[in-house]
Amino acid sequence: MYNGNEAALYHVDTTADYEFIPPQKQLPLGAGVTALQLSADYLLATKGDSTAVIALASGAPAASASGVGASVLGQTALVVSAAAVVEVTDGKESETACEACAATLLADDGESAKPVVVVAKIVKDAVQVTYAGADAVTVQLPHLVGPVTVLHSFVDAEEQRCVLLKSANAHLYLIGGDKLVWERKEGLASPRATLISYPLSPMDHFHFNKVLLAVSRHSTLYSVPFEHMGRAIEVIIDFSAPLRAKLGVASLHGVTFTKLHREHYNVLSVRGQSGGNTFFVIIDIEKKVVTDIRVVSNMLIGSPNFYIDKKTLQIHGDHAPSSLLFYTAHAATGVIKGYKYDQDLKSEAVPTWSMRTPHPIVAHASGEDDGRTSVVNALHIYPNKTGEEPIDEVRHRYPCRNVIAVAYYEPMEEELPTLVVVALDTVTGSILGTVRHKNVEGAVHMIIVENNIVYYFMDAEKMRYLFGVWELFEEESGPTVRKSSGASPPQVIASFFARTDRVFSSNAAKAPVIVPSTLGVFGGPIASLSVTTSSSAIARKSIILAFKTGRVAIFELRQLLAGGQMPFPSDDKRQLTHVIIPSVLFATHRYRLALPEQITTDATRLESSCHVVVSGLDIFYVRSSSGKAFDLLNTDFNKSLLISLVAGFIGFTFLARYFVSRQTINSLWR
Repeated sequence: MYNGNEAALYHVDTTADYEFIPPQKQLPLGAGVTALQLSADYLLATKGDSTAVIALASGAPAASASGVGASVLGQTALVVSAAAVVEVTDGKESETACEACAATLLADDGESAKPVVVVAKIVKDAVQVTYAGADAVTVQLPHLVGPVTVLHSFVDAEEQRCVLLKSANAHLYLIGGDKLVWERKEGLASPRATLISYPLSPMDHFHFNKVLLAVSRHSTLYSVPFEHMGRAIEVIIDFSAPLRAKLGVASLHGVTFTKLHREHYNVLSVRGQSGGNTFFVIIDIEKKVVTDIRVVSNMLIGSPNFYIDKKTLQIHGDHAPSSLLFYTAHAATGVIKGYKYDQDLKSEAVPTWSMRTPHPIVAHASGEDDGRTSVVNALHIYPNKTGEEPIDEVRHRYPCRNVIAVAYYEPMEEELPTLVVVALDTVTGSILGTVRHKNVEGAVHMIIVENNIVYYFMDAEKMRYLFGVWELFEEESGPTVRKSSGASPPQVIASFFARTDRVFSSNAAKAPVIVPSTLGVFGGPIASLSVTTSSSAIARKSIILAFKTGRVAIFELRQLLAGGQMPFPSDDKRQLTHVIIPSVLFATHRYRLALPEQITTDATRLESSCHVVVSGLDIFYVRSSSGKAFDLLNTDFNKSLLISLVAGFIGFTFLARYFVSRQTINSLWR
């Protein structure tokens, strides 16, 4: 154990019962040690570009070599530099020239009395592996990106020398003898950005055979088809070399990828950040080549086709939109600004509003995703229970395409902080509502779906997790219509012929009526929160929770809305204040995902189905369906009116038939 100045060596007996384990030896190493390697006799301590070989018996340095400690076994240690491999045995050094090589030690395999030095280096598109005292073996490796690292070497049951390699794109290769045994595409672990898109091959009728496009933290683009359980993983391209050249950096450390966007049939853009620069990598996924890399400094917003300068607010690009409304939010400072661009009026963006939260923003959600906020029926039956007796009110859902929600923590004296959630209109900058929750700690996850704002947080005082739910409705100009009032026959007949389109404007609309609520949930911390989508926005939407424990739950949104909770077992008129998630709603079933990070969803052409991908160290795919709930009628459906209309049409059919037949008989008599 290294504490920044010295290393403590412990000896642990697994058969003993310890209350306290004292260190067996203290080794002063000084500050700046970046890597340690340990064997029974030596300790390798890498500091900067040199490695010290320390004898454990005396605690004194036995040797020092230029390079990084690669392996230590018994009384032999390996140090690898940029131009050589240095072997230290019993304090004596022997150097072998080798540029850009990796090395390790193979234990005594019966042919040698001491550990065998294994050296690997890249030769064109292959790896050359050399065992000391034996001829070099060259093996062709797919998707190889240098440099390589030798992780381990061993002798298998067939007495064949094997070596495990790791390439720069995090792919693992096991070489046995003179051939490749297997390859694992570990670069797919924890992808930085994902996108569900259509394949280059023809899609089926319901668009079930889509693919997952993922870019790794090592700048490799993958395609994972949903068919055949994702077995046919394809490496499209590794664009690390042209990206490093364009950015002018030696490594991609600190470079982040934020978004994937399918521009055309075969064109994909990868957006990322490097310091204060934003870059776009344009890839032809059919030819598997990088066609362009565009780097922009001081970009306010933009795409591969245009961008707006942060300082001058000038718009640049050949394919800029004619008009644009947008906003920017800075989490650290809490500054949120709205802008407007109109090509006919000015050639630059104009600030329209600005606000600042008193503390940094910890969560943010936007309603700009059309798949989440679109609704087919703008009317909603809201169970109002504030009066003496409950009333089912017919309300209009508030459109949330231009709504954002932000959350921040407000410190309190002698108390835990208070979570403040604020909803704003991105067009006017007006604050639509504010809700405060006392004694809250931890991460906050938030989404906007239909006319609702949903967020997940922890009540630190009661030590339980909660859902915060806002339901937003338009303020009615007249008296609120009740569900029980029904419609008169003339109104029913007129509804088939008269149609009025409702028009909504943020500039003219009144502030919405907000109905907030808080519901407990039996669960733990979550890694991500999302919602299902559908092609026509008819199917009921479902909330997706990816718990940090590795489980994924999918349940209907209506369970969070007023009137959607389960009734009390002893009193049907009361409802539980908790969301019950039964085991059948866990999409992962008996599986547990390793460190889930993000959720990606996309609609299919089958209205009741949605693609769901949860990515982390594992990639989990499931096709979510609303099932029975999609096939059933809503509880507020007017069944009596439907029966009356069907009966009326049947009677009208017989009556029309009678008059038609009578007219035919009269014409024949004439």
